Amino acid sequence: MAWRYYKCNQCPEYHFEPKDVDTSSFISHLRDSHDITYIDLEDYEVKHICPLTFNYINKMRSKFWKYVDDNNLDLCSIDYECINNIDGSKINLENKEKIFDVD
Repeated sequence: MAWRYYKCNQCPEYHFEPKDVDTSSFISHLRDSHDITYIDLEDYEVKHICPLTFNYINKMRSKFWKYVDDNNLDLCSIDYECINNIDGSKINLENKEKIFDVD
């Protein structure tokens, strides 16, 4: 079953549900709370993102999990302090904001 993760870029509100579940409550939140009139859910979708560099991993979930496995990433106990040791030019800051809700 495929899931979709949409996150508001102005507050912590999110929608994480199977892809065929109605998204109208998330859309209503964007309209009512932030006065957004034109809504393209693609703009709010958080895709498969590397937990260290925050770069997109191919759209296919299998490629994401292969990447996690190839890099020996333990997603249950990852220490995000290791991000400080990565070359800053390799980090996708826009995706970092999507995940951690930080600048």
